[in-house]
Amino acid sequence: MRKSIVLILLLFISLGTKAQFSINYSVGYGDYKMSDLKALTQLAFDLGKESEQLPQGLRLVDNFPAYVTHTMDALYRIKMHEFGVKASYLTTGSKMAYSDYSGSYIEKIVANGYRVGLMYRVHFYTLPINNKNYKVSFLAELSPALLFSSLKTEGEIKIYDVNNEQSKENFSEDKIKKTAYSIQPLAGTQLALYKHFLFTMTAGYDFSLGAKLNPLHRIDWSGFRFNLGVGYAF
Repeated sequence: MRKSIVLILLLFISLGTKAQFSINYSVGYGDYKMSDLKALTQLAFDLGKESEQLPQGLRLVDNFPAYVTHTMDALYRIKMHEFGVKASYLTTGSKMAYSDYSGSYIEKIVANGYRVGLMYRVHFYTLPINNKNYKVSFLAELSPALLFSSLKTEGEIKIYDVNNEQSKENFSEDKIKKTAYSIQPLAGTQLALYKHFLFTMTAGYDFSLGAKLNPLHRIDWSGFRFNLGVGYAF
């Protein structure tokens, strides 16, 4: 038993001499399918206008558009392979708004997503530049994860009287929280400067499964992803 423990420790030490740990941050762009929520929001807007329960000048300003994403990952590299964890923050929403001299009306749905999972990356081709001080590698990665979603409806009504004095009412509903599965394949390139400073560009698609609101509708974060990142390798 003692010999086995020593052999395992020696194995980890030998791997450590060839391994590299890195921490990375990337900011990106994500578009989100959200077809069910878009349809429900459009239906609520149309019905509200037809029933005259909403201001006639009301406009649907946003309906779950593409938005900025933020990602952190920590990776352990052995030769051309990297293994680690990855976490991303996603956000989008819808907004109905109207404003004139008598007051304003705003109603919005805010959708937030927190994606937490594992990550495998392979650098399938590396090109040394400038006496190996710079290296450019071409890579592919795969990240399975859990995607925790929350939806919250909130709004504000402002009314001005003849003396231009304002009365305001805020309203909101409790958050709806759902969990989905996500699988994200990406491809890209990475520039390594002096073995420590990393600059990465990736693009791909995120497939979201689950997060049902009811038997017919779900929160769907599926969509194109583009990321630009910086990192440091120890």
